[in-house]
Amino acid sequence: MCLAAVHHGGAGTTAASIRAGLSTVICASRPDQVFWGHQLERLRAGRTLPFAAVTTRRLVATVGAVLADRSRERARELAGRLHQEHAVVAAANLVEAVRRERPGTADPLALDHP
Repeated sequence: MCLAAVHHGGAGTTAASIRAGLSTVICASRPDQVFWGHQLERLRAGRTLPFAAVTTRRLVATVGAVLADRSRERARELAGRLHQEHAVVAAANLVEAVRRERPGTADPLALDHP
């Protein structure tokens, strides 16, 4: 059984670890990864380390911290919420609503759009 995830902090990987209900340690090296790490911390579902500062000792301590605090419980709560939401349907409905409001505009999703 996997208890936590440790990864670079890309948007897709972060979403996957939370969808799996895993507390997460992000070892961030790029601004977007730092952003997602801060979001996990804000949601109390993980921690972030700057990649350049990762040492064996710091990584072990940070993983130990997310296993000991409420991060695991919070990640499972968030996973439950993600599984309940129908994000694709909501996004499609939003796109369709915008198209109805602006019927004469070019279709930004068309393949021949400049």
